[in-house]
Formats: sequence, C-alpha cells, structure tokens
Amino acid sequence: MFDKLAWIKESYSLLAKRAVITWLIILFSTCAFFLVSSGGYGPSSLEGLFNIAGGIEWLLITGVPFLFGASLLFSSQETKNNIAETTSKGEVKFFHLFVTFLILILFSTSIISIIGVSFVAFMPGNSMIFQYLLPVIGVTLLLSLLMTPIYLLLALAVDNNRISIIIGLVISLAAIIAFGQPRYPVNYPEVAFFQPAHIFSALLFILIGGYGAYDTSYYVGTLFTPLDLALPIMMWVGLFFIGYFGSRMVYGSNLPRWFLEWNDWIVRNEALQSQESPARSAALLKAEQSLDSRRKKAIAVAIIIIFLVPFVSTSYVQTRQQEWTQIVYESPSGGETLTIGEWIFDSFTGIEPPPSKYMSLGCVGRILNWGSGSGYLEFAFEHRAMSLTEFQNLNETEFEELFGHSSCGNYGTTGSFGSGWGGPINAQEYVWVLRFTDVNGRTSGTIDVWFQLIIRLD
Repeated sequence: MFDKLAWIKESYSLLAKRAVITWLIILFSTCAFFLVSSGGYGPSSLEGLFNIAGGIEWLLITGVPFLFGASLLFSSQETKNNIAETTSKGEVKFFHLFVTFLILILFSTSIISIIGVSFVAFMPGNSMIFQYLLPVIGVTLLLSLLMTPIYLLLALAVDNNRISIIIGLVISLAAIIAFGQPRYPVNYPEVAFFQPAHIFSALLFILIGGYGAYDTSYYVGTLFTPLDLALPIMMWVGLFFIGYFGSRMVYGSNLPRWFLEWNDWIVRNEALQSQESPARSAALLKAEQSLDSRRKKAIAVAIIIIFLVPFVSTSYVQTRQQEWTQIVYESPSGGETLTIGEWIFDSFTGIEPPPSKYMSLGCVGRILNWGSGSGYLEFAFEHRAMSLTEFQNLNETEFEELFGHSSCGNYGTTGSFGSGWGGPINAQEYVWVLRFTDVNGRTSGTIDVWFQLIIRLD
C-alpha cells in the first residue's frame, strides 16, 4: 500500500505544478459557467437534477477536464524535463504516470459532481436532490475513466498543448453537430448514444429508477431502451484500451526526444560545452522531424473525423426518416386556392412508431401566388388527437382554446413556408387545421398555395 502511494507521489512530482494549477483554474471556471448556465433549478428535485446534469454533460462533450489536463500537463516543457531527468537515473513507468493522471481526473470530476448537486440543493423545491448524489458521481467517474485515455493519446501524439486543444475542441464541435447537444439529441438513440453526454443522461435516468416511471424523452432527450446503450458503451470500452496502449506506445516514442531536448537545454543553459555534438544535433533533428510527421497525421485524422462523423450521422438520419416518412395530405400538383382568414381542416390516421421511436407531424409548402395581396402573411398550423366528428362538434370557445392560438411564422407574398415538427404521432385519428392571415389586417381574398402534411421519425 505504502509502495503504491510512494510511486503515485513520485509520479505527481514529475508534473509541472504551474500546469496543474492552470488546468484546475480552467476546469473549475468552466465548471462554474456550465453549472450556472444550465439553470440548476426546477419545480422538483428530478427536474433540477437533469438541469445540472446538462452542465456536467457539457464538460464531458467539450472534454475540458481531459483535454486541457492532458494537453497542459504532458505538453509542458517542465513535465518533459522532469521525466527526462528522472529517466536518466532510472525508469519512469508510463503506467504510474497514467494512474496518477487518472486519479487527478477522477478526483476533480467527482468534486464537480458534488458541487453541481450541492448547487441545486439550495434551489427551491430541490432539497431532496442529495439522494441522487451517488448515481451522479458514479456515472461521472465511469465516463471520465473511459474518456481520459483518448485525450491523453491526442496530447502525447501531438505533443503541443495549443494544437491538441484546438483539435480536441473542433472534434467536440463535430460530435455536437452529429449527435446533438446535451439533453437534446437530434438523432436516433442507436446513433445519439455514441456521444458520452447522452450516455450520461441515460445511465443516470436508469440508476435513479426513472426508466419506466418518468417521461424518457423529456429527461434524456430521446426515447430509448437500455439495450441502445450496450454498443456505445462497448465502443467506449474499446476506445479506452486503444487510448491506453496507444498512449503507452507514443510515450515510449516521445521519451528519447524529451531526453535529447532536456540534454540540449542543459548544454545551452549551463554551458557544459561550447558546442553541441554533431551526433546529438542529428538525433534531435531526426526526432523533431518524426514528431512533425506524426502531428500532420494526427491533424489529417482529425480533419477526416470532423467531416466524416457529421456526414455519416446526418445520412443515417435522412435514410431512416425516408423509410418511415408518410404523406397524409398533399395539394394537387398545380396547388390549391385558399380563402384568406379561413381555417381549412381534415382528419388523418397516424401510424404506430417503431419501438422507442418518436414520430411527429409537420407542414411544408410554397406560396404560389398572392397577386392581389400586399405586405406579409401569418401562417398557422396545428393538429390534435380527436375524430373529425368531435372536431365538428366543437363550439367557438372550445375551438379557440384548442386551435386559435396556433402560429408558425410570418411570410412574404411568395416563397416556402413550414411549421415545426410536433408529436408524438401514434396509430389513432387526428384533425389538422391550417390558415393564412394577412398581418396588415386584410382578411378577405384568396391565395394559391401548395403544401404537404408529413409524418416522419424524429
């Protein structure tokens, strides 16, 4: 036990203290920003929990703890000099450095979890949130453990803190575009959960007993089953081992160059000799050329990831949406004439969505002609789960309550228009209503339009 503590202490002493302090300042400053911006409050402890979970998820998806930690600590010249100097006296095992860095990561992220939950506890209605503290810490530690080696591999491969931080942040942006921001995944569960932020929400939701008891799509951002998490978690476990063994290999490759750079620093700063030896100069030049080549490869791989991941994800979504898209109403090819200010309506029967999927309805179309009109039109569209007979029996007050406040936006005299996508849509009867109104007050006349009502998977 004491031997382990000794080598952890020794490994920690090799890390540049200024870099450690800088990393902690950046980490907790960013943590404060995300936690405050997440709101952290809600009408219940559960609402507050997932609000603050969103702040922790932003830390995960941007990689702030791991990216800045690995880049600042292992790209610091002081750290590299310390490792090189110690290596000249004996071996510095990569495993010891890795475990020490991992302990720093896990300790700091667990503190962030405690701060986040404590922050919510002071909000009205959230006094019971401490019952969720252990699940929050557990999920945070699990994902931190799996993600750390990937960022360490990036930092060691590039061996430049600015370059590695830029690459890491841009890849994180690509992941957000491809898989959706925390709490609001834009893709299907089988795709969205490859992003650790969404895994965080789903695992937390399961651990607190929310699965099957609360609205999954509201708290997690999408419908899912626990089976949807299996492949993404297996992928991250695989990336953990790739990151660890890749980092160990790159560390072994970096070590001779770090030793040459440290030796060169000694020569130049302590004037042990008036001129560098040709052998050391040639070896140092060769090592720097090897590093430059590796940086170019890392940048090339990053560029491929940045473009490929969003493209593949978007293509998958489009394919799935086309498979389940159903047009429930379409205007004739030449369009149809509507009376300004009057509602048109009809009914349709929805379709049963596939398991754990969310189907929604939207309206898209084009204004073909409004030759006698001027100014702008307001477009309103809404749908409700009810039969056509029930709709026709509504009195004016009931209709106004259900449909009267619908509004989708203002449009010019020609061009495209569209509503948002609303749901969920199931295999039952619905009624839809649509109206154009002249915002300048003119409520008579006609307009030629073409439009579709479409059911699709979200």
